[in-house]
Amino acid sequence: HGHAKRKSKAHKYILGMRKFKSFLAAATLVLLTSCSGDSTFNSDIFCYFAYNTSIHNTGWLWAAVQPASYGQFVFVSAPVKAGVRYVVAQNSSGSTDEVPITTAAETRLNYSLGANNGLIIGRTTDGQLVAFDRQCPNCSREKNLYRYSLTFNAVGQTVHCSTCKRDYDLNNLGYSTSGGRKLDQYIVSYNGAMLIVHNKQ
Repeated sequence: HGHAKRKSKAHKYILGMRKFKSFLAAATLVLLTSCSGDSTFNSDIFCYFAYNTSIHNTGWLWAAVQPASYGQFVFVSAPVKAGVRYVVAQNSSGSTDEVPITTAAETRLNYSLGANNGLIIGRTTDGQLVAFDRQCPNCSREKNLYRYSLTFNAVGQTVHCSTCKRDYDLNNLGYSTSGGRKLDQYIVSYNGAMLIVHNKQ
């Protein structure tokens, strides 16, 4: 009888451990799923950019955010020259335009265009408006420096890092086929007039 009791206890212990392991696996899966869902947008790099296309209704940035602009992306920066801030947009062919920010409402804004004054903004081939940081997310973190600006590849749908040689797909959440971190992505909204890009709080 003692032997049977010991067997019964051992059997219960094994069943209990199996249930615990199943619970642990399920909990880990939920945790991983929630983390991956939350990591779409960057929260550790401050970003805030606002651009009024009802005032500035021409140029490459204006064109890239229009609802019919499928698969068009631009590099955006906002340098200050002689006390005046400009929004500079460059398309995938290398053509650039500069828009001075001079209205009273706009000059009160404090711009911070991601890691090193550079964003990628545009619409994917299925029309989704997206915004990414222009820095290579892998090199900048490995070297702890923000001086790895990406360049457009020939078709303008992917961007390239000349240091690590990765290509990032702008139509696929900024993932690279070579692995590693995806592009740092920011939250973007556009109501037909005001374009706003910011990091996740």
